[in-house]
Amino acid sequence: MWVLVFSIGFIFSLLSATSAYVIIYNEYMRHYRTKRYLRLQSLRFALVSFCFFILLSLLIGILITSFL
Repeated sequence: MWVLVFSIGFIFSLLSATSAYVIIYNEYMRHYRTKRYLRLQSLRFALVSFCFFILLSLLIGILITSFL
């Protein structure tokens, strides 16, 4: 059961990381002109978003299997 929750969480984590990258890149493009800094900041926020949702899906999967 937790594998199913993790698989669904992985898909949504990829979606959230992609969304975070695009949003941060577009917002920082207005303030900073160096492309390297834009990419690094966008990748940093995308990685944080991905890790957060992966850990959240693992926690939910473990909690579901321990209580069911």
